[in-house]
Amino acid sequence: MKIGLWYLILVAVIGASVAFFEIWGAAHFHIAWGAPLPPDTVWGKPLIRKVPFNLVGFQLLTRYHFFMFGAFVPASVFILGFQFRHMTANPPTHWLGWLIFTIAGTLGVMVLEDFLFFAFSNIFGMPYPHALERLLQGEASWHPWQVSFFGLFKLPVVYIWVPPVSGLLLWLVSRFRL
Repeated sequence: MKIGLWYLILVAVIGASVAFFEIWGAAHFHIAWGAPLPPDTVWGKPLIRKVPFNLVGFQLLTRYHFFMFGAFVPASVFILGFQFRHMTANPPTHWLGWLIFTIAGTLGVMVLEDFLFFAFSNIFGMPYPHALERLLQGEASWHPWQVSFFGLFKLPVVYIWVPPVSGLLLWLVSRFRL
C-alpha cells in the first residue's frame, strides 16, 4: 500500500471519530451555531482573546482545541502511523519523516473533521440539521476567509490549501525516504 492511501485511511478514521465526538459535545452542551464552548467549563476556557492575523475565529482557540489538535490528533496520527508502518511499501524511516507525516496527518484531520462535522450534522439532523448548507453559504463565522465558486457556494480557504500542502509533505517523505 502506498503512503498516500495509508494517509487517507488514517485521516478518515481519526477525522470521522473526532467529528462524531464534536457532534456529541455540541448536542451535550447545547451550543448554538457558531457559539464557543461555555467558557465556565474546563474545555471552554479560551487560551487567548485576540487571534493574530484573524486566521480563525477566537472561539477555536480554547483548551479543547489546543488539546485536540495540539496533542490528541498528532499523537493519534503518529502512533497509528508508526504502528501500521509495515502496511506500506515506503513508510517514513527517520524521525523527520514521522514528524512531517504527523504534520500532514494533523492538517488533514483538521480539515476532514471540520467538513464531516457539517456533513454528519446534516445526515443525522443534530445538532444542526442544515449545517452543510450553511457552511456552503458562508455562514460559518469561525472560517473568516472563504472562497466563492461562481456565486454557487463558498468554501473556507483552509479546505483549499490543506490538501495540496499535505500532498506535498507526503511526497517529500516518500520521495526522499525521510
